[in-house]
Amino acid sequence: MAQSRKNIPSAVEAQFLNDMRAIVERISELIVNDARKRVSPESTLTNLLQLALSMESTFAVWCQRHMHLERVSSDPSVRGTMKRRADAAMEDADRIAERLHQITGTTEFRVNWLPSASEPMSLDRWTFSRAVRDEIAAERLALECYGKLIHYVEQHDAPTAAILETIARARRRRLRGGIGRQALAS
Repeated sequence: MAQSRKNIPSAVEAQFLNDMRAIVERISELIVNDARKRVSPESTLTNLLQLALSMESTFAVWCQRHMHLERVSSDPSVRGTMKRRADAAMEDADRIAERLHQITGTTEFRVNWLPSASEPMSLDRWTFSRAVRDEIAAERLALECYGKLIHYVEQHDAPTAAILETIARARRRRLRGGIGRQALAS
């Protein structure tokens, strides 16, 4: 019984993955609604980029939180790995925000913060290896998201599609390179 309770993810870790799944679902809904001509492609593009910005911001906050937890690891390279991941997510968010500014002319972004970014971090049953597994699963969900985004956006806005492809390529490289797996092995 104790073994099965140990494998239950904390509420925050589960919420992080739920947030990522919600973003994937919302992106799919927006694309389907656009295909049915329920909304304009311009509106859909803006909403999709807002969701991508939310996703990258959520990644950055999540990685920053885990980087500062004392239980992460005694190995400084592990904290460095999480910091590099957080920094990469912030750079990706900056690219998306810049493109949103170019398209909409606004400098005010309504990042759709998801619950995992604003709730206190629960340390109950928290383990670094579980956090890394969640991060790898979230990376895969993000790649699924970017695949859908790129497929839609390339039909409507080539410069935006190029930015999203650059972000997706870096994400694939990080996942293949095993940023999380390297930290897990430490």
